Amino acid sequence: IMVGFIFVISLSFLMFEVLLTRISKIFFGDSFDQVLIISLVVLGFGVGANSLDYLSKLIEKKNFFSILALLTFLYSLFLNFPIAFLHTSFAVDNLFITKIIYFILIFVIYVLNGMILSLIYQKYKEEISIIYFSSTLGASIGCFLAIYLMNLFTIESLIKIIILLSFVALIFCS
Repeated sequence: IMVGFIFVISLSFLMFEVLLTRISKIFFGDSFDQVLIISLVVLGFGVGANSLDYLSKLIEKKNFFSILALLTFLYSLFLNFPIAFLHTSFAVDNLFITKIIYFILIFVIYVLNGMILSLIYQKYKEEISIIYFSSTLGASIGCFLAIYLMNLFTIESLIKIIILLSFVALIFCS
């Protein structure tokens, strides 16, 4: 069951990252922002994993599925924020501040991702090879799927698909 969760959630993580790269190119135009997104994703994963390591000392181990469900729900909730923010009039008027807020929102999403992955890796140490394989397989398929689906759907529709995928993952963990 956890293999299914990690596959679907990793698929959604990378679909979202590819989509964010496309959105940045469309909205901001320069390629530096695309490189910055990749850096924020990696940094977010690291910060999320380390913060979860700190928080795990405060959290009882028996609440694993509740915490995983909460983090996945928060991830799903935050997915629409960067794109919704870009649709505001503030985003159009103040490009520098827009970039800062946009990248902070992305960073928060990937901190949650790092916490989700770290929580799973901590809990399933004995099955790490199959969990890691499932994660990388989902992420790889997510990249290709995002590129394919961007030709079929609008950005807003793709965000809804990614949110739906994260809720499907939530079903796996409940």
